[in-house]
Amino acid sequence: MDDSPEKIEKLKGRWMLDPSSGIIRPALIEALRALQDGEKDWERHLETVPYTDEITTGRDLRGVDFSSLRGMGLRYMRDGFLDLRDVDFYRTHLEYSNLYRIHLENANLYSAFLDGANLRNTHLRDAIIEFVSLENAKLQRVDLRGFDLCTVKHLNSVDLSQVRLTDAIVDREQFLQPNGKYMVHNEVKAMEEHARNESTPGIFTHFEQAHEVYLTLKNNFINAGKYRNASWAACKEKRMEKLLLWHHLRQGSYKGWHGVQKRMEYVGYSVFNALFMYGENPWRLIWWAVAVMLACALFYPISGFTLTAAGHTNVVSYGGFHSIGAAVDGLLAALYFSVITFTTVGYGDVLPVGFLSHFVAAAEALSGLLFFGLFVFTLGRKVSAR
Repeated sequence: MDDSPEKIEKLKGRWMLDPSSGIIRPALIEALRALQDGEKDWERHLETVPYTDEITTGRDLRGVDFSSLRGMGLRYMRDGFLDLRDVDFYRTHLEYSNLYRIHLENANLYSAFLDGANLRNTHLRDAIIEFVSLENAKLQRVDLRGFDLCTVKHLNSVDLSQVRLTDAIVDREQFLQPNGKYMVHNEVKAMEEHARNESTPGIFTHFEQAHEVYLTLKNNFINAGKYRNASWAACKEKRMEKLLLWHHLRQGSYKGWHGVQKRMEYVGYSVFNALFMYGENPWRLIWWAVAVMLACALFYPISGFTLTAAGHTNVVSYGGFHSIGAAVDGLLAALYFSVITFTTVGYGDVLPVGFLSHFVAAAEALSGLLFFGLFVFTLGRKVSAR
């Protein structure tokens, strides 16, 4: 999409008989009047408008400032803005047009091109918006509640903050960015500033807006039964909270004991993300549990342990591994001790020896209690959400 300022100004200027006078071309007024009257071939009025030959399919209304068309003998709503309810904009090119507060209720926008258009506060209730293109369009304060947006194109480039999306149907695939990552446009803007390592006022706004969008998307995905998408949105929501907190801490927004609490909160975000993705992937805890048991099994032979049930009196340690067989037996016994310690079974047939083994055993037992508690909690929460 050619969005150079020169191109946009050229598109907007062609609707004026004389750009300096501000006089609108009569052809545009006639085309809009035909639209309001329901004429199927309303585009015939635009044959004398320059640059229409650039469009090979559809109708060409690129760059029209609909919001400024007042007192032109057209139909208007009580708020003074153009009444385009029920009009047929099928496959119409409306790139860079200004549709601020225009009434498009029940309008047919099927496969319309609204790239770069200003749709702030536009009234779209019951409009047909399947396969509409919205690349870099401005949608602030648009009510899209209950709309099926799964066919909308370029939703990944739209600022969705302040857009009412309750019960709107969307899919994660619509937020695939050119870099291969799934991100809403607000996060893209925030991460661009984050990459420059700047804590500007704008970055706080972008992260807050991204958090708001992900929260709405999460609720929509849950209501639609798209639980995998809901997990993605929930993780993104928490990540926005974490990065927003990081920039607040970097800027020194919190002082004294409150600052200490916020730093601990940031550490908690990092730990919970590493352990189980903020509660959205309880199965990751199993791999962490296996890793903890294997790591502890390698620590026990450093200071040693004894196998009391087998009548052993010698301490099993790395110093006693004089052969491969002894090393295998010793490490398997250490793994057994690690598993029963982590699961808090504690048969009593293996005893730690030395300070290091006692410390590792105590830490592993506490870790086991924590891991099992977290696993049951997160798994139960995900099951109940379904």
